[in-house]
Amino acid sequence: MSKPKKRSSFFLYLAGTIASSWQLLTMKEPFVSTAAQDPVKNCTGLEVKSIALSKLPETKPKPEKAKILLPQSATTSNSTNKTLNVIAIGPVLGSMDSSEFRTDLDCTSQGFVLTTTITRSGDFNGAVMQNINWHPRIETTIELHQPEIVVETKWIMVSSTGALIVNAKTPPFSEEEKYPISIRETTK
Repeated sequence: MSKPKKRSSFFLYLAGTIASSWQLLTMKEPFVSTAAQDPVKNCTGLEVKSIALSKLPETKPKPEKAKILLPQSATTSNSTNKTLNVIAIGPVLGSMDSSEFRTDLDCTSQGFVLTTTITRSGDFNGAVMQNINWHPRIETTIELHQPEIVVETKWIMVSSTGALIVNAKTPPFSEEEKYPISIRETTK
């Protein structure tokens, strides 16, 4: 009599996994998009026009590392200024991580630094049955008033209990990520 129960729970698990996978495979756009708290900031040599937050699915067997994507060229908004869309892709996360992250943008002498705080459930114990992996994606539109700037991103992870997390694994991946993660790129 226990076999039918095991089979039915297995088929329910399988159906849930297939539905989750299908949702990720058929996704064409990021599936969460929100506006940042303070999307406009003036820095020396640049003006931040907007910040858009979203989530991208992780579909590869080995997760991609956090990175900054800079366009090869900027569009000219007037005779002296150029507009760039800078994209920051964060580390691989899962269903135990909040899709609402806090962003802070600060000016530096050479450009700006965007600090993103990710919150992981304090009840997470290392195993999630139907984990859907994703990456935070932040697109920043900036207007340049100088030839080049330095863009830096910092990714910080905290527990929902408030504790700072310095090492984190995201199932099913076995590699541990060390926080904070800092990346710097220079526009050309």
